[in-house]
Amino acid sequence: MAYRFVLEVPEADRKEAEVVVGAAPETQIVVSRLTYSDGVDNPYAALTIAAENVRVIGDIYGWMRNDRKQDARIVLLNGQRLSLLDRTPDDVVALIRTDQPWGERTVPRIGDHTEEKVMSDATQVENAVATAAPPAVEIEQVNLVSINVMDLRKAEAFYREFFGLEVIGRAHYDHDGKYRLLGGDYDWDRAIATETVADESFVRNGELILGLRRVGTGARLDRTNIDRISIQVDAASYRRLKAKVLVNSLELLGESQASFRIRDPFGVPWEITLAGLLPDILKRSLGA
Repeated sequence: MAYRFVLEVPEADRKEAEVVVGAAPETQIVVSRLTYSDGVDNPYAALTIAAENVRVIGDIYGWMRNDRKQDARIVLLNGQRLSLLDRTPDDVVALIRTDQPWGERTVPRIGDHTEEKVMSDATQVENAVATAAPPAVEIEQVNLVSINVMDLRKAEAFYREFFGLEVIGRAHYDHDGKYRLLGGDYDWDRAIATETVADESFVRNGELILGLRRVGTGARLDRTNIDRISIQVDAASYRRLKAKVLVNSLELLGESQASFRIRDPFGVPWEITLAGLLPDILKRSLGA
């Protein structure tokens, strides 16, 4: 399918929207799920749509007009959320094509964003390659690679002796998943006796920072030993990646105001964070 985008409608309109989109030629709903982007008290249905062309936009507007729907929006690959009431169908078509210029142009060029020019064959090839590239995602730095270990104490000792990685901090996770830093006077024997054992250690040598996450001696590590690869991106890249998660139906492992975690198709978990929002323990380690 040439185009992909997400249609968001109030949860009460979900079935009607599925019927309208499903009836459009050369169009299919890849995923239909609930989203709480407006809060838990205001759920929306998020329909990930794949289409050979953008004629479905006219069908959506027709449904909204005939049934007097007042609240529907489109989420583009770049993360931009468009209220359909604030734009004409021509505007939305043009924005989708601008967002996904590699899509097949199978409908009249209404509101098109490119100008027709006569070019040499070489120029056409160069421009086609440049145009077909999706919006860039710029990774500013790797925060850390976190791996699962059965015995955190032994893991600290191994990485210290083998790679010269020194412990720069430890953390304990509360029931809600938030971590609290443990003091520099942490002692393993005392922690075991008081049942305050660290859940994660951060070790460093130069530019390499590892997170060692304790999963317990009874855990099965048959999927991957990687707990997460954490990267830092700018705001524009953050929005693009968040939209791609929705469009490509990737597994969302969790999210907060400034980060989200996914599992890629190969089973590797990733954490994407906004620039300038590293955990305090890493800020201090990096001198930020």
